[in-house]
Amino acid sequence: MVAIITLNILIALRLRHQKKLQKEMSDHKSKEKDKQQRQIDRMLLAATACFVVFVLPQIIFDYSEKFWDKGTSGSNFIRERARHVMVMTCSTLNIFNHAVNFILYVLVAQKFRAEIVRLFTCGRLSGIKKRNTTLTKT
Repeated sequence: MVAIITLNILIALRLRHQKKLQKEMSDHKSKEKDKQQRQIDRMLLAATACFVVFVLPQIIFDYSEKFWDKGTSGSNFIRERARHVMVMTCSTLNIFNHAVNFILYVLVAQKFRAEIVRLFTCGRLSGIKKRNTTLTKT
């Protein structure tokens, strides 16, 4: 987990450095490229934050389970039910992590959103550019 967070921070710093270099190289950088870069930065940060929020409980549970004293007083049934609830909760959070990544792509990535709309409408909505497909004989 620490490695993932560290590597994502390094990626974000590298992106920022590359952005500065690119800005220095071109005097008149278009606003569209700035907007795209901000979208990529937001996507990276949001995906990392969601990963940490949804996966961290599983990691904490896995490490705490090693120290779970099975010799304590109390019903073994209650302990096993609590463990089962935690396992199911962590599994559900892991599934949510994947679902949230899809939602983030839909919210942030304009091209991805357009392709999803085209896919579900079979390209019939007006305003959606149709692909130029040509068949060639060989």
